[in-house]
Amino acid sequence: MMGNERKKEAILGSRTGFSRTEEAKDIVVDSAAKDLNALHQSILTSGKNMVKFAIEAGEILTKKKAELKHGEFLPWVEENLTFKIRTAQRYLKIYESRDSINASALTHLEDAYKLVAGPSTSEKEINPDFVDGIDPKILYKKYRNGESITKSERKSLREFLTSEKERILTTAKSKVSRIEEELKHL
Repeated sequence: MMGNERKKEAILGSRTGFSRTEEAKDIVVDSAAKDLNALHQSILTSGKNMVKFAIEAGEILTKKKAELKHGEFLPWVEENLTFKIRTAQRYLKIYESRDSINASALTHLEDAYKLVAGPSTSEKEINPDFVDGIDPKILYKKYRNGESITKSERKSLREFLTSEKERILTTAKSKVSRIEEELKHL
């Protein structure tokens, strides 16, 4: 096979472990239509497999989290994985909800995220950082002043602080990279 033919076969050829959900028409005269129908099938199958892979990732993360001592999971994720803690949390949540997720009916990972997130309140839609109408920065001050906070406020504060930490680290890494580039040019 020539180079282009091998590439085409690699893209359009059959895949192990991938099932066809829509049957292509039996007779396709136009080769472009044939290629497009095959690509469409691959796209549909890939979307469905994404959810299955996310469930599998959640299972592995769940097992790893159980192996580690309290407080070691977040550093382990940050040091060993190429994705952020929020993604890991989403995979964990998808795995926890795997029985209620029909992976074959979902065509995108975002659909699974939305499904496990549950219904959102109007305040969350307007400002997702607010908990029960309270700005997380105010909640943090309340916590730092020794005032008691509820369990849901504590959970939201953890999420907020994790997100703030990630934001600050990303900004710092970006600034360090720029400084390193400037140092190279000096």
